[in-house]
Amino acid sequence: MRMLKHRSLMLVVVWGAVAGCTVVAVKPVDRRQHDMRLVCIEHNQAVKMSGFLPMLEKSFADHGISTLRYDGKPPEQCEYTADYVAHWNWDLAVYMTDAEVHVRRGGEVVGNAVYHLRNKGGLDMSKWSSANSKMQPVMNELLNQFVRSNAAAGAVHPADVPERK
Repeated sequence: MRMLKHRSLMLVVVWGAVAGCTVVAVKPVDRRQHDMRLVCIEHNQAVKMSGFLPMLEKSFADHGISTLRYDGKPPEQCEYTADYVAHWNWDLAVYMTDAEVHVRRGGEVVGNAVYHLRNKGGLDMSKWSSANSKMQPVMNELLNQFVRSNAAAGAVHPADVPERK
């Protein structure tokens, strides 16, 4: 009987060590205080996965918020800005393990979202899900006070914005 308890305990410890667990922490943007219509997203050159930034832009657009990409200093018309980081790991294929999105107004964080895959996913097969399928619910929670609409605002790219002088 004692040996069975030790095996059971050992199984629980081993399972806990190899199993993945996802942590999501979101502070939604309060629309009553922040009626965002345009968010300028700082392009993070360190995030090498090409589809991540377009996924963020689509998430904002789906909630009726236009976006504009920028590098360096945000354009003058950018009352709200967003920055992001995302990290990937490799285990037979590349998959996203962590991501953070911060929405700011004048440098103050007005909303943020964090996705973290504990233990890099362990043996959890869902760790290989796309970054979009992981982040879409997180972004929906971040922007849950804004109307969801597939025909809402579009993304604005730097080439479409007049140069500042």
